[in-house]
Amino acid sequence: MTSPETEALTATLRKLEQSGDAITVRELISYWGAKGRGSQVSEQMRRDMRDQGLATEPPFSYGSLDTPIRVVTIREAETISRGDGTFHEPSSSERSDSEEQSETLHVGQIPSALSDLVSVESITSIGRAQTLMIQHDFSQLPVVDNGDLVGIISWESIAQASLRTRVKRVSDCVTEAQTLNRDADLLASMPVIVEAGYVIVLDPRGVPTGIVTTADLARQFDRLARPFLSVGECERELRKILDGAFSKEELHTATRYKKPGMPGASAMTVGDIKQFIAKPEAWGKLGLRLSHGAFVDWIEVVRQVRNDIAHFAQDDESIESLNQVRNLTLFLRGMRTSEPEGHK
Repeated sequence: MTSPETEALTATLRKLEQSGDAITVRELISYWGAKGRGSQVSEQMRRDMRDQGLATEPPFSYGSLDTPIRVVTIREAETISRGDGTFHEPSSSERSDSEEQSETLHVGQIPSALSDLVSVESITSIGRAQTLMIQHDFSQLPVVDNGDLVGIISWESIAQASLRTRVKRVSDCVTEAQTLNRDADLLASMPVIVEAGYVIVLDPRGVPTGIVTTADLARQFDRLARPFLSVGECERELRKILDGAFSKEELHTATRYKKPGMPGASAMTVGDIKQFIAKPEAWGKLGLRLSHGAFVDWIEVVRQVRNDIAHFAQDDESIESLNQVRNLTLFLRGMRTSEPEGHK
């Protein structure tokens, strides 16, 4: 991925920072000619923005592609992330640590964590609150007064309050809300979300930005798991094809790490496989009636999708790349199963 001309990109980013206007993540990444937040694109964006002393609030890796964000100075982003109005100039090692943390799954990366939050006020009638819950198929609703989270109401809290008194307003059945900061580690937060069934997500200043339920959690991990499984299947088919056409010694020589006890293609990474098949002599031995260059590019798609998965960087827009991975798996499987028995 190559970034636009530096001067034009800098001018655009500076204009956005100075105006304070919000844009969507989708609009921001389009300045780099991208449609999704792949690992290479994201790293290029971070590097280009950091060179200009800029960042985004919230981080552009959070939420969905349609989440609104602002381009801000690194100082402002750091001040907001601390949540106490102070600024601490990060050292080079701290900046490196921060970049590594971007590869950690955060609560804010679940789209609903930064979506339009449907809420009610304490004085809202219980009839209106129940209508909203039915309309949106919600099990609970945040209660927000003047921007501050007061608590939450749920079908359970309404039912329990109704046993004690006649419920007229939301204030009659509000209970304490379970909350998490948007920057919280998602994996470490899973028990909290599962136990409560939901969490209200707060930005560093304590402002509610969204809600994450167990259903949202399941959707997120389904989105992560499907590409992982698809790439794994494709890798296995690639290795089977290579094991059927080359000796274990030939393949072992081509592996990067030369792991003992892992003969043949089993120790080869997707990068190893791509480099090996890119060699004319290896391609000739495979005997595929396809474009050599196009096939190598096809394997590069698999390698890039795998890399994006490892960095939690895939978006829904990367579905086209995932389809190419599945198509390669089916092609290789069909080619292998159609070979005469004993063919090498």
